[in-house]
Amino acid sequence: SMASIICPFCMENHPYSTETCPDKMKNIPLPYKKALSEGSPVIFTLTIGFRAHGKTCFLSSLFYTFYELSKKWENFSFIPINQESLKNINDNIKILKSGYLPPATPVMFPTPSLVLFQNLPIKQKKKSFFSFRKSQKQPKNTIICFYDVGGETFNNEELIKHNLKILKNIKNLLFLIDLPSLIQQSQEIGVTPEITLQELLANIYNALVLLGEQKKKAITICFTKSDLMTGKEIFGPLAKWEEDEFPDEIPFTHHLERNGKVKVEVVPDVKSD
Repeated sequence: SMASIICPFCMENHPYSTETCPDKMKNIPLPYKKALSEGSPVIFTLTIGFRAHGKTCFLSSLFYTFYELSKKWENFSFIPINQESLKNINDNIKILKSGYLPPATPVMFPTPSLVLFQNLPIKQKKKSFFSFRKSQKQPKNTIICFYDVGGETFNNEELIKHNLKILKNIKNLLFLIDLPSLIQQSQEIGVTPEITLQELLANIYNALVLLGEQKKKAITICFTKSDLMTGKEIFGPLAKWEEDEFPDEIPFTHHLERNGKVKVEVVPDVKSD
């Protein structure tokens, strides 16, 4: 049996039997606890974007893509595991389908979207009991907790302190940057885009220093609004428009293996008796 689990809402460890987060008064979904007790991978990812850099829109598009892939990939499915996640994701997909953009994210500590993926084409490294080699197999269930924080959070020490728990505990940080508007803003105030970008990243770096953060973070930088960069030489390789056909499942798995970008680790905060 498990002694404690990390709560997806407040990022504190609670006894496994806890049903409701005492801090946020939200029910901890059963599928989440079940995944942890079965040793299925649970991945926390934090999206950090700055106002109007297309962050919420990116996440909505991502969920929309999962929705489309579940029609194309044979055994793949994704299921929001609580009412709030379901509503949040469905609302955003509906808005996107209607041709509008989803509303901006609040700046405060976010409520995560908790999603159970079945047969996600990734490999989970597991140490085998009988051999020293790590075996790799595709996990049947993977839970991903998506947190979405307004970048303005990091302009203000009070807000940083309020969000520190998630920043400290989440290893995967996804930075979303709208390069066209970054360049435009920089020109308006007469500085180079590097300086503007440096400022955005420095705020987050300083927040991590404030935390006394020792652990390494996995940082991915994603440039949004690619349609505004297509064919414009100033954007270098980002100006190339990729075909946006949804990939087939098998080539996609091979692509991940070849590029070695995705390592799935089971959350270390789970303590066993």
